[in-house]
Amino acid sequence: ATVSVLYCIPSKKMPIKALKEMKHRVQWVEGGVAWGLLSAVFRWCDTSGELICQKILSALPEQKDRQNWLQVWNGCSVMRRNRCWIKATSEDLDKEVTVQGYFTRVGKSSFEMRYSIKDEAGSELAVMETTSVHVDKETLTKSRPLPNPEVLRQCIDTESPALANKWTVPDTDPINTIKSSIAVRATDCDALGHVNNAVYPLLAIEVLPPGTDTSFSFCEVDYVGQAFARDILTTITKQYSDGTFHVCLQSQKGDVITNVIFFPRSSGPKL
Repeated sequence: ATVSVLYCIPSKKMPIKALKEMKHRVQWVEGGVAWGLLSAVFRWCDTSGELICQKILSALPEQKDRQNWLQVWNGCSVMRRNRCWIKATSEDLDKEVTVQGYFTRVGKSSFEMRYSIKDEAGSELAVMETTSVHVDKETLTKSRPLPNPEVLRQCIDTESPALANKWTVPDTDPINTIKSSIAVRATDCDALGHVNNAVYPLLAIEVLPPGTDTSFSFCEVDYVGQAFARDILTTITKQYSDGTFHVCLQSQKGDVITNVIFFPRSSGPKL
């Protein structure tokens, strides 16, 4: 699979408020439709976040402030949840699209971001929402105050509608439960050595039952723990009658690493 990417990075002299207008152009991944769409959306949003990080760095006048923010972004910012709504279909695979990311909430120790993916006509093909928490460097579990939150608040966009507050599996017993395992590849991991957040839903897709209709339009990922290269993860997949799947990825000791929920186009949550 190949991806053609053109990044449009604003001038460093551009005011921080202009971050809302920062975009980069990409082309759909070539490959399996469902896997390709989900992979592309998660990775594009990950890349857009890196560009936003660089823009924030350029807006901070003091070297100490830049170092603090870089530490937050690269090592002490733990993602808690990703929610993805995909409207795109196989017909959109050849389109050039625009990815735009911005903050929707900045608290004392956490922040939320939203990414919108649109085609050249301005039609929205996918939406991603992320929730991240600033934590201590030693344990990566205790929340800490965000440095320079006032800079982030300048980038908040409150006009776009939010996705549903919480998506849940159907209130019925699953029709099928499958226990399996999957190995973490070195290429699944980022520079910090643990599995990249964008990879978990793809690992979950890999353990779905053969022949599953994977034309999902909604995906929610809750991050609980961390996995590393060469870990063997236990997967518990629950299948529901409406086509919803809940995949729990666990360590060999039974500790929950990630919960992934896939919703079909026919019965998934709406904006």
